[in-house]
Amino acid sequence: MNGKKLTAKTVGAAQRGDKPYFLWDSDLKGFGLKVFPSGTKSFVVQYRAPSDGKTIRRTIGKFESPWSPKAARDEAARFLHLVGLGHDLSARGHSKSTDNLPDLFSDYASRFLRLYAARNWTPRTIETHRSNIERWLIPVLGKIRLDKIERSHVTKVLDQIGPDKPALPRNLFVLMRTMFNWAVDRGDLEKSPMTGMRRPSAPAERHHILSDDEVIAVALAAFQIGTIWGGLIHMLLWTGQRLREVAEADWSEFDQDKRVWTIPAARTKNRREHTVPLNRAACITLSEVAKSGAWPVSGYVFSHKAGRPVSGFSRMKRKLDKEVASTGENVRPWRLHDLRRTVATNMQRLGVRFEVTEAILNHVSITQSGVASVYQRHDWAEEKRAAMDAWGVKMTEPLKRWPKDRRGSASAHP
Repeated sequence: MNGKKLTAKTVGAAQRGDKPYFLWDSDLKGFGLKVFPSGTKSFVVQYRAPSDGKTIRRTIGKFESPWSPKAARDEAARFLHLVGLGHDLSARGHSKSTDNLPDLFSDYASRFLRLYAARNWTPRTIETHRSNIERWLIPVLGKIRLDKIERSHVTKVLDQIGPDKPALPRNLFVLMRTMFNWAVDRGDLEKSPMTGMRRPSAPAERHHILSDDEVIAVALAAFQIGTIWGGLIHMLLWTGQRLREVAEADWSEFDQDKRVWTIPAARTKNRREHTVPLNRAACITLSEVAKSGAWPVSGYVFSHKAGRPVSGFSRMKRKLDKEVASTGENVRPWRLHDLRRTVATNMQRLGVRFEVTEAILNHVSITQSGVASVYQRHDWAEEKRAAMDAWGVKMTEPLKRWPKDRRGSASAHP
């Protein structure tokens, strides 16, 4: 079966003959193209049946109706993979076409990410779920046919999660339920194996708020872990925005003259463009990261490698915790998201209206949903600016009272 790789160019160049003939793909054994005297071209897959070794050939579909060479090759690979696992697809009841052949879960997961996820989720959400699928679902479900997955298999996925990840079972449950329901909606599955299953209990809600001394200790320690990671921690403190929104910020989103950061809708959790007033502390942090009085016009703000946003948050947190411990301050165990919660709580202490705090955090609360979202169009811009400035002063003033050898570059702050 020697030949050339089947591409749009090679398939398009194939000429009709007096008799049907085959062109076999050089990259995937068993995948080929059948060219008819009429000029019709159909992709085929050929293999030996596991039961008796007989050579069997099946039609995938016609070229460009709707099969491209790549799509047909993927379909042939899926089919050959099933045969390689010992599934007798030549048995009675199976069509001579590859249509409606059962998917292995691993193959179906790829299709789900390509078709459903790409149309309904943000790139960040897709990557999160892709990682969970590869790490937790594929090892258990990957080699099982979609129509053979039972409730016990789903339970096995959830049972492997340790107590150190209290939110993960619930997240995986929702992900699997979405995948199986999508399969049912498409007619690829008759019934979801999760029908009637109860969602795992939500983890206990966290209410950890860092005290003023703890915030100051964290802010001081951040100066010691490098400009990028330290600047990231400071921007989380000065703005109260979400970790990913800060970590993936691009310089093009910032207006230095107006002291405004505009996060595009594509990067926010609620898909709404979000404007963040920048207090003086945030502006100084950005200038330190930029290593210039003038901020760049493009590129990631926090980046250790050109063209890629900063990553390694667990490592960053461990390094930060080590520096915090070295200050001698008694800081309780905390998470990065606690900084956002701490900012919100301090806004209340500063007398900031609830609606303004919600606007700063880009929350969609009951005051901003339904009819209110249509008629209440006030953006709280002035109130947000005043609140952010007050918060910046509250957190940076105490830094001046710390010994210089423990402040790092903190002396540059107001």
